[in-house]
Amino acid sequence: MPDKQNIKEFVIKIQESGVTVYTANSYIRGINSFLSWLAENDHCEPLKIKKLKEPEKVLNVEIRNLIQLLNKLSMRKLRSYLHSPKGSNCKGRFYWFIKA
Repeated sequence: MPDKQNIKEFVIKIQESGVTVYTANSYIRGINSFLSWLAENDHCEPLKIKKLKEPEKVLNVEIRNLIQLLNKLSMRKLRSYLHSPKGSNCKGRFYWFIKA
């Protein structure tokens, strides 16, 4: 039956196998389900494997924030242009842009 030492060895083998942290956590979720079932049916003591720490996706958040900022700036420029004398003849086509 599984014990804490077996579980530690299992997690180490997963990490050494070269799979991503996300894949390892997927394996761990499956094993945790099985361990819960074993404990509920009195086959072993309650055990649970902690998920591995996943890398932060700070870069994606920063890029998303930058895109949102650029979109806001572009919308401001478009609104300014459409409100200017040069863009006044385009207002009908772009009304849904400038109503905000």
